[in-house]
Amino acid sequence: MDLGDTCSRHLYAGFDESNHGNFPEIMALASTYNHEYASLKRITRKNSSWFFNHPDSDLTYTFLSLNKSDFKIIGREKILGISITSLLSGIIDERTSGLTINIDGTESPKSKNFIKESISKVYQIPATAIQVVCAPHFDKKDPLVRYADFCAHKLFKEFSSEKLSQHSQQRYLFNYR
Repeated sequence: MDLGDTCSRHLYAGFDESNHGNFPEIMALASTYNHEYASLKRITRKNSSWFFNHPDSDLTYTFLSLNKSDFKIIGREKILGISITSLLSGIIDERTSGLTINIDGTESPKSKNFIKESISKVYQIPATAIQVVCAPHFDKKDPLVRYADFCAHKLFKEFSSEKLSQHSQQRYLFNYR
């Protein structure tokens, strides 16, 4: 029996969006259960393209393609929490015991609590085991946020709407009504 299959594990994630003011808005999440990827500067601007083109079981990314009506219906207050919760689909499993998510930008305590509550509700992880860290220019400091930033911009610039809709890493918003 492989003990790695029965042990709990912690997920590390970085979130960023394309922030270009045009639609579709790309929300990207880079994630890993491998602490090395989260703590070392292994993911750089130079090698992000290689990671993007060679999905690795230790490092993955997911994305959402949101349009203007998504923002209007959900509202700015909840869009981040619902987006991040949706992006974690297929990544979090029954062995996930905790999550640290780093977000590029500043968020209010209310927004950070909504993110934690949304993830906790959907994935049955105690909110106390979820850490949400926000900082301006986090994409310059954190390797996972840097990779999420790279993915969001690459997907927006190089992929048509049709190619985005057929991309294996695309996720869809959870029912937010």
